[in-house]
Amino acid sequence: MVKAKAGVAKLRQKAERRAKDVAAKQRESEGRDPHIAQRLQKKVTKRVQFLENVASSKRQASLAVQGGLKKKRKKDRVGKRLGDLSQLADSLREAAQLDEGKAALKSPKRLKGLGVGGARKRSRIVEQESKRLQQVLSHPQFQEDPVAAIAHHLNATLPPAPEPPKPKADPQMRKQQKARRKFEKRLQKSSHGMDEDSE
Repeated sequence: MVKAKAGVAKLRQKAERRAKDVAAKQRESEGRDPHIAQRLQKKVTKRVQFLENVASSKRQASLAVQGGLKKKRKKDRVGKRLGDLSQLADSLREAAQLDEGKAALKSPKRLKGLGVGGARKRSRIVEQESKRLQQVLSHPQFQEDPVAAIAHHLNATLPPAPEPPKPKADPQMRKQQKARRKFEKRLQKSSHGMDEDSE
């Protein structure tokens, strides 16, 4: 603790010496330019404040090491800067309660494609499916011909398959097909004409 006080005293003495030197320079320069004197004065005061802050932080650190002073928490510093936020916290709590109330009123929607859920739900599903399997196995149509029964069930339950889209004809192909049709018509006309002549 003695060393900390001695260190602070030395820093203060240095700052005072510098301030005196600056003041002397200021007096000399007062005749030249008043703005320079003001700038030097601001510079000196800032320097002195900085050195005092350093000294006080050294004091606090030394006291904290000795256990005499506890470190300030960040929450305390933030609280001082921001002020009282209790109203904001209250309004946020109210908004959260309103959201919870609205969520409770809405009916839960089942999302498709998600997992089954917990173990109880899984066990219920297993029981239901095993009962359904027993019903299918005991059905007389399934006992006669299982493959036909499954095919009939699928045809009855599944929607019909969509027809594949027809490929559009190429313009070149259209021209060729049109030319073929014309040629075939000419052949038919000419063959009809020959048939009539032969009679």
